[in-house]
Amino acid sequence: MAELTENQVDGALDRIEEARAALGRCAWAEALALALAAGVAEGAREADRLDVVAEASWWLGSLDDCIGAREQAYARYESEGDRIRAGQCAVWLYEHHMIKTRMAIAGAWLRRARRALDAEPDCVAFGSLVLREAEVAHGSGDLALATSLARTALDLGR
Repeated sequence: MAELTENQVDGALDRIEEARAALGRCAWAEALALALAAGVAEGAREADRLDVVAEASWWLGSLDDCIGAREQAYARYESEGDRIRAGQCAVWLYEHHMIKTRMAIAGAWLRRARRALDAEPDCVAFGSLVLREAEVAHGSGDLALATSLARTALDLGR
């Protein structure tokens, strides 16, 4: 793959930031178009671009596109060593696959989230993980564990 020029990198970064701003305005189609127009970036910026594609696709009702982009974002964040962002992607992928009733795949993503976030207990992503784990425990009938995990999530939110 050819290296990007400095101007190309700057332009892609600008479009990714514009896409994030569009997400903030709930302009999902605009965000998706901007993120796609940004083209493939390098490293963590590509993960950010893919994350925008996933989020916009989610809100536009394109769950399969969302999952595809989110899985790629997860892989990029993980390879860049960003455990928190990778972990949050894994939590979202758990939710996405639960919606698609892919329970085994969803469970695998939740375990990946746990591995990514175990060393990061003081972040929002960890709270998201613990809340989903509480839901799983509740659904399996382990009310004591569900209560404990829910309390942990509440404590993190305070």
